[in-house]
Amino acid sequence: INVKNTYAAWNKNSAVRKRSSSGGVFSVLASQILEEGGVVIGVALQDLEARHVVITKESDLPALNGSKYVQSNTGDIYKQVKKQLEAGKKVLFSGTPCQVHAIRQYLGKEYENLICIDVICHGVPSLTMLYKHIAEVSGDRKAKDIKFRYKDPYWDYSYVKIEYMDGGIPYQELTVDDDYFHLFNISFTIRKSCHECHYANTHRQGDITLADYWGYRAHNLKMNNYFDGISLILVNSNRGKALLEEIASDLQIELASLEDAKRGQKCLSEPFKLPDEDLKAFWEDYN
Repeated sequence: INVKNTYAAWNKNSAVRKRSSSGGVFSVLASQILEEGGVVIGVALQDLEARHVVITKESDLPALNGSKYVQSNTGDIYKQVKKQLEAGKKVLFSGTPCQVHAIRQYLGKEYENLICIDVICHGVPSLTMLYKHIAEVSGDRKAKDIKFRYKDPYWDYSYVKIEYMDGGIPYQELTVDDDYFHLFNISFTIRKSCHECHYANTHRQGDITLADYWGYRAHNLKMNNYFDGISLILVNSNRGKALLEEIASDLQIELASLEDAKRGQKCLSEPFKLPDEDLKAFWEDYN
């Protein structure tokens, strides 16, 4: 599927936008599907593990907000998706491009009641590495939750925040200073296959693609408030176009340029590659 239209947007609901990593657009899309009696599949952190889960009511939606910079456990989610589709439910499935491709391959045919959202993915580190990092910065304290990009105060000035069972002062470090996030950001800790990703281009797997709109500059006064988080939306199919049109009134939205978006999102052009000798040296040091 190739990109048809490019947009810059954010959720008009400031509370939802605040708890989202970028502009909170996913929540509006998901709410629309739930209102129509459908189900939403996304990633929630459960016991500090990123898991694909099925959401059937609005009150569970906040668990899917926020980026999770770790590989998700899909478990038997593809079977659950098929079951819901066969039952005639409208299904919104969100994941990385390879996961969206996987669900399409698994189903083996087109379903009119399936809408897929892929994220522009940098790559995924391992859960083991995340657990080691949490243990290292937490000492004897037991972690309850982690927010990988906690906005304080702005979208592009965010923190890794770990909250603890004891209710005490959380760990909070700027993303650029947190070791786990920094190593992910410079691509040393993502899976080897991610360095050769087949999906890092504008040939998208989802009906809609979502990401941060890095490098965005407002072209009118209505879009000046982008510091609280702004989403990049790529519409890739007629199904995606129809869903976006249904929820457009809940968004602050404007048409944008795919070329501009590509400048801020390297993975719309190519994956993050590193020399083998650099990776080998890093892993020797890490281990």
